[in-house]
Amino acid sequence: VARAIYKALVMDADSRRTRHQALFNYVRTYTAAAWGESFVNALQGAAQAQRTSLAKLKKSPNDFARVLKSFQAHQSDKRMLLLGYDGTLVPFQTIPILAKPTSQVMRLLEELCAAGNLVTVASGRDKETMRSWFRSIPGIGLVAEFGLFYRPPNKEEWQRLPGRSADHLDWKPAVAPLLKRYAERTPGVMIEETEGSYTWNYRAAGPYGAFQAKDLHSIINSLIASDKLELEVSDTNKALEIRMNDISVGRLLQD
Repeated sequence: VARAIYKALVMDADSRRTRHQALFNYVRTYTAAAWGESFVNALQGAAQAQRTSLAKLKKSPNDFARVLKSFQAHQSDKRMLLLGYDGTLVPFQTIPILAKPTSQVMRLLEELCAAGNLVTVASGRDKETMRSWFRSIPGIGLVAEFGLFYRPPNKEEWQRLPGRSADHLDWKPAVAPLLKRYAERTPGVMIEETEGSYTWNYRAAGPYGAFQAKDLHSIINSLIASDKLELEVSDTNKALEIRMNDISVGRLLQD
């Protein structure tokens, strides 16, 4: 906060004027009534989501104890462990790049690999980010971009999901302008791009971000239907993920 205040105090006049004009245009376009309505809708949506989650929890028994008991009782010298990254090994972050693995996570992964287990960490992040974060752990396997790329344990080269080359990315020019247009009018949104996907991250955009994400989700689905694009859109932890519909960690493991 102190750094932000200092930056505002020492900012030159032209920068202040430009920022003020952008904020003025935004507030003039999106009125207090619109903000209020979107906030109430977001609260109602959150309440409904909580009720749904609690209902599922009551119906589904907690299998953690059973899984742990089975894992401990398994007598094999090697176990294959497929671990999700965001939301599993590390909590979701408002700014994705801040979700770096902690020293504790790195130590646990090193111990699992050193014990002879086949450990693979799966993420939607790009190859270079995954490589840079986990390069210090010998023998770890990596899955990047939701399953488009795979680096097997004890290997250095990445493998691409069979049947998916760069030629299958002709959908991007149709989707990118939509994402950019909605991001420009939604403060706090960040667009992440990898070779095979886009992520429209609205974790820092507040209730209005959720409102915009719902609208954008609907428009992209309409585009997919009208242009017969082989895409899927998912809204996970305040992030719209757009990628080819047959890319997944599950399919990678099957192949």
